Amino acid sequence: WKRLLGAADPPMKELGAVLLFSAAATLLCTRARQQRHRELVAFVISLRRRPAKRAAALARAATAGLTNVRVLDAIDGKELGWEALNARGVRLYPGWWLPDSTYRFYNRDLKWGEIGCALSHHAAWTAIVQLGLPWAVILEDDACFMPRVDELISDAVARLEALAAAGDVAAPDLLYLARKACWPRREANRSSIAPRGAAAGAAAGSAPRERSIDADAVRGHAASSSPGVEIVVPAFSYKCTAYVLWNAGARKLLASGYLSRLIPVDDLLPLLYTAHDPGPGLARPDLDALFAGAPRLSAFSVRPTVAWERRGLSDTENSEVVSGVGGCGG
Repeated sequence: WKRLLGAADPPMKELGAVLLFSAAATLLCTRARQQRHRELVAFVISLRRRPAKRAAALARAATAGLTNVRVLDAIDGKELGWEALNARGVRLYPGWWLPDSTYRFYNRDLKWGEIGCALSHHAAWTAIVQLGLPWAVILEDDACFMPRVDELISDAVARLEALAAAGDVAAPDLLYLARKACWPRREANRSSIAPRGAAAGAAAGSAPRERSIDADAVRGHAASSSPGVEIVVPAFSYKCTAYVLWNAGARKLLASGYLSRLIPVDDLLPLLYTAHDPGPGLARPDLDALFAGAPRLSAFSVRPTVAWERRGLSDTENSEVVSGVGGCGG
C-alpha cells in the first residue's frame, strides 16, 4: 500500500488512504463481532418438572444459532412457602396489592409463580457475576427467535460497546432482545441514544434524558448480516423473555436490595432505568420510591425485537396467589 500510494497522484493518494482506513475499520469491526460471538453464553431458565418444554426451548435456541446454552433450573413457585422464603432472606413488598385498582396484575397479591420467576432471574444474575462473564443472554423457556439470532445478538453487543467506547453512549448494562414496549411513540426516533452517564446520574423515578445523534452514526456499526435492526433507548417496557445483561448490570441488580422488597421482575428492570409507568393510570410512584436508592441501569433495546414469547401455558400465571404477604413483607 505504501509503494502504491507513494507512486500515485495526490487524488489517488487520498482515495487510497480512505480505502485503507475503511478496510482497517471493517476488519476491526468484524473481529469485534467474532469475539462477541465467541463470548456469547446463554442461560435458559427452565422448570425441571417441564422436560418437554425444556427440550423444545433448547431445540429452538440451537436452530436459531445459539450453541453455548446453559440450563438454569428455575425455582419452582409450587415448591415455595413462607419457610423457604425466610430461609433465603426474601421479603415481599407488602404494598404490591392495590385493592381499588382495575388492573388485574395490581388487584391481587403476588403469585408464587411470580416469586419463583423473580428468584430464578436473580440466580441468573448471580451466575454472571460468579462466573466472571463479561455479558450473557438470559432467556425464559418460552422464547422464540429470529433466524441466526446469535449473529444479531453478537452484532448488537459489538455495536453498543463500540458506541460506548467512542463516548456516544453510557456503557451498557441491559439490552432487551424481546419486550412489550408500553410507550412506543416515545421511542419514535430510532436514533435516540442516552447521553453517556445519564443512567448513572438519573434520579430515581425519572426517565433518563435523551438526545438524538445522527442515525448513520448508529447504523455505521451495523453488520450486513443484520439489516434493519437498530438500537434504541427504551421507554417503560414489560417482559423478561430475552435480554442481554452485562456483568456491571448484574452487579447493579444484585446491589438493588431486590430480595428485601421483592416485586415481579418484569416491573423491576424498567423502573431501574425510567419511571414506573406501563400505561395511562397505571404508574406506580410507590415502586419508584421503593427503589429510589438502587443503582440505575443503562438500558437499551434492539428494534425490531429479535425474540418473542411463545404463547402457551404460563407456569408463572398458572399458580396460586400468595396469602398473608404482611407476614413476610413487613
